[in-house]
Amino acid sequence: MTVFPETMRTPRLRYERVDDAVDAFERYEWTRGSRDARDRETRYVTTSPDAHPKVTADVLDDHGDAWEDHEHATWAILLRPGEPDADGDPVEAGDRVHVGMAMLDALWEKRRVHTGVELHKPYWGRGYAGERAPALLQVAFDVLDLEVASVAHFAGNENSRSQMEGWVDRFGGREDGYFRNWVPRDGGDSDPWDLRSYSITADDYRDAGGASEVDLDPADVPKRTTEPTDLGPVDDGGGSA
Repeated sequence: MTVFPETMRTPRLRYERVDDAVDAFERYEWTRGSRDARDRETRYVTTSPDAHPKVTADVLDDHGDAWEDHEHATWAILLRPGEPDADGDPVEAGDRVHVGMAMLDALWEKRRVHTGVELHKPYWGRGYAGERAPALLQVAFDVLDLEVASVAHFAGNENSRSQMEGWVDRFGGREDGYFRNWVPRDGGDSDPWDLRSYSITADDYRDAGGASEVDLDPADVPKRTTEPTDLGPVDDGGGSA
């Protein structure tokens, strides 16, 4: 049994449990496609580009273990049919265009979750991070029945600040504070990160009307398969909603 929905859908995106959705070589090829781009993608996060496929395989295994332990959920984010890929061509049914990952930490003792997102650079600026946020809030409050969702970004990451403030405001949340020297960087060899944090309560979320644009475990998003990288026919509604 798992407490997290294995698939989700929002108007332009679909989400699949990452360790079932991709294999190590597929994930590694996506993340190393442009080393300069990957370095920029990880500039304001604590992760680093994978050095080789073994690292990627270990990371996917860790995601799977954390999912089964009900502690941490990670979904691959893929484009729905009709949404343009990095070259501007509409995605067709059956295509698997991977644009990033959505993450949720369940902090059960605190009755809260912490959410995060990573997007590959060609898909920055499309509003996907803000579109993903209501899906994770729905999981936090309507599925897990927890009380607070938090999100944070490091100082200097103005793109994240802008998108976070947008959806936090939509759901009636607030900025909790600016915390100096809060997160170690480069194993302590560099100055620690300053952190800006926000939160939304379950009451805030419900007062704002919830997230009606989100479908959890919808019937027409593919479930796990024994060959998750297979590009066979997929019924995903025939177009972007």
